[in-house]
Amino acid sequence: LVRTEELVGWHGLDAGAEHVLTPRDLVAFGDGGGIELDWCPERAERLLRRRSDGGAPLRGGEAVTLAVGVLRGMSELALMRRRGDRSWPSGEWWVTDGGRPMFVAGAGSPADEASAGLLARIADGTDDRRVASAVRDVAETPAETSAGREDELFAAAAALPVTTTVLAPARARHLDVVARLPAAAVEEPPHGFLARHLDADLSA
Repeated sequence: LVRTEELVGWHGLDAGAEHVLTPRDLVAFGDGGGIELDWCPERAERLLRRRSDGGAPLRGGEAVTLAVGVLRGMSELALMRRRGDRSWPSGEWWVTDGGRPMFVAGAGSPADEASAGLLARIADGTDDRRVASAVRDVAETPAETSAGREDELFAAAAALPVTTTVLAPARARHLDVVARLPAAAVEEPPHGFLARHLDADLSA
């Protein structure tokens, strides 16, 4: 639940959608009101990395589900833009607890860039060559004209639910907190870190 006063000017308040994070319901508090949102526990890019690290590439049908969700999200964003506005809102792609891709407006890249990047990662993340080729073709299509290409993806494979539970743990460098650190802080060898915080002889 998010209080409404925290959302002034947020693009997600514009309209209801299935692949853009928007309010699902209104909730009354004793001192105000709030909205109910879909639960999006993980960035889509991080899910794909976990699947790759865990040796569990996307099945063709899973890749189709994700790619079609991205296309539909872009269609919804296009409808949400004000008349004559050709710019895209900035944000990031997340996945719901049920594996549905969801564009979350806010910090991030313009939606068309974020979507093209995610489609490319989806293509790289599946072991189904036919699906990978279809997704890459769609990724190279301008966002304004890609909405009508869902049939090409469905022709490559039938959609399947996306598995979000992977037994392999996420690597530290893929966690959200670490992702925001300077590269030097992530790549620094353990001894350098210890030397700054412990006795020199002990760190050695």
